[in-house]
Amino acid sequence: MNFTINFYPMQIKKFNILLLSSLILLSSCVTSNRETGESLISDDYILKVATKSFDIDLVQKNVDSIQAYSTSVMFFGYVADKTFGMTSSSCLSYITPYNNEADLGTDPEFKSVFIKLYFNNSLTYDDHSKGVAQNIYIYELDEAIDSTKMFNTSYDLSTLKKHLISKGSPVYYGEDTLKVYLSDDFGKELLTVTTDEFSDYYAFKKKIHGLYISTDTPETATSGGRMNYIPMTSSKICVSYKLTDVDRDKKDYDTTEFFNFGVSSAINLVKSESTKLIDKPLSNKLYIENSVGIKPYISAISLKRQLNKWINSMGYQDKKILISRATMTLPLEMPADYTDLDKKYPLYLYPAKLEINDSTNVKYFSLLSEIYNSSNVGKINRSHLYYKSDFTDYFQQLVLMDSTAIKDTNDLWIMPVYYTEISSVDYYEIDLINVQRGEINSIRADKKPTIDFVYSIYEESETN
Repeated sequence: MNFTINFYPMQIKKFNILLLSSLILLSSCVTSNRETGESLISDDYILKVATKSFDIDLVQKNVDSIQAYSTSVMFFGYVADKTFGMTSSSCLSYITPYNNEADLGTDPEFKSVFIKLYFNNSLTYDDHSKGVAQNIYIYELDEAIDSTKMFNTSYDLSTLKKHLISKGSPVYYGEDTLKVYLSDDFGKELLTVTTDEFSDYYAFKKKIHGLYISTDTPETATSGGRMNYIPMTSSKICVSYKLTDVDRDKKDYDTTEFFNFGVSSAINLVKSESTKLIDKPLSNKLYIENSVGIKPYISAISLKRQLNKWINSMGYQDKKILISRATMTLPLEMPADYTDLDKKYPLYLYPAKLEINDSTNVKYFSLLSEIYNSSNVGKINRSHLYYKSDFTDYFQQLVLMDSTAIKDTNDLWIMPVYYTEISSVDYYEIDLINVQRGEINSIRADKKPTIDFVYSIYEESETN
């Protein structure tokens, strides 16, 4: 392991240590009088500032629990390639009234019902898959959506109570919209909703639970496929019926009642074959995929042992170590098809931790909060081929922690990140929507993953 340490001795007492750690690295072409202010600095402490670099040994892991819910989009379909195999998804979400003051009158007479799905995006890895035909299946849920399972992938489709309501054999070719006629029984069920249930969201959900959408997926695939994205609140269910209402002077009046599909949140149930890469012999590559796919992983206790070994070798056991900056660099090689950097690779990679809610015991992933005050936020550098992330707060805490206090929840998962800017405010979140795939270098590559940090050591002067 190659590294260089440069020390700069200085005597200080009342200056802010962190501030000096940064200022002392600055150089200037202006001639200075080094005796200026000398009388103001006592000899109580000696500060040393240096740099250090670790090669880090990331491993491959599959997440055992991850958020499945989304408040912005539903998606279904599949994509595949030779390296990662196939990733598929199906989705389910709520139905709500379009008009919470609706009144269907007396004995509404059903005529027809259909749903119009609106799509805002699709994902393919090759151009010829953009218009591929996909059979669409729409089911009505026979049980309420279990909100306790919205934060992970524990929904078992084999036990999900549902029944098919899409008529015929609807086929989707990747257009902006798709109109699917639904069963008469489902339309008649919607016409049993009372005025009280229209006005009470929770009463409505007890009667009408929601819909589940899926498509055919092959048993195995090494290429092709299309993932289809439906924005929330965009799709509508339209029920045509004859209204009779004496108070409104209506008799067998042809009209339509609308319902929203995809409201509040959706559960996207994603399956990935990339977990097979965990058993692949050690190589110079690490693989990464969104959602339930394979992830690079850093053991906190292994990193702590590496830190302790260095601390002991330098004789810093009884010293105070302050971290001014810690940066993780994840290099990568140019893929055979350079366009994959745009089409497949995540735009951002940043460390996250697996959190556990104390009251519900629900597991979820959370990005390190310091992403909001870092200059390196894990954005891919296509010119120099690396991802670079600052994680100074985490690294400082790890330095201070006792090894016996470290838990699995201190481990780091390298996660694809979705970035957006709203009203000049930056937002970062783990990307659970786009099926992105990439390869970064492992410790066995020529260009290795590293942690580079600037640190300060301060102690009482031996003369005092």
